[in-house]
Amino acid sequence: MSADNEKMLANLDATRAGGSSAQRGAQAPAQRDILAPAMASAFDTAYLGNDGRYTVFRFGNQQLKFIAPYSLERYVQVKEWDNGYLVTMAKYAHDDQPIEEYIDLIPVLESLYMDKQKFLSPIKRVEVAHV
Repeated sequence: MSADNEKMLANLDATRAGGSSAQRGAQAPAQRDILAPAMASAFDTAYLGNDGRYTVFRFGNQQLKFIAPYSLERYVQVKEWDNGYLVTMAKYAHDDQPIEEYIDLIPVLESLYMDKQKFLSPIKRVEVAHV
């Protein structure tokens, strides 16, 4: 382990152990740097999956659930996210290979009388999740 890594781990241990405020203050930027990517992704990532015959799109504490094609087995990959429009790869029962699928969330949000701009603007990426 490098000297820098050892120092960082020692400082993290001191902070967790309730070290002095000077120690905690000195370590706060390093901790923020380490945690920033994980925290950012948690707040700007939506998740797409399916639950039986339904497509499920989750972001934050909200979930959109709408009827999927009858033969959908699962979503395999999200290829593109464009502010409400998804290009995905989906596995269907009638085909051995995943097929490119398109989902437009705008009509779903409008039918629910949701503010589409408010819901969609914080989403920077979408990942497949098994619901």
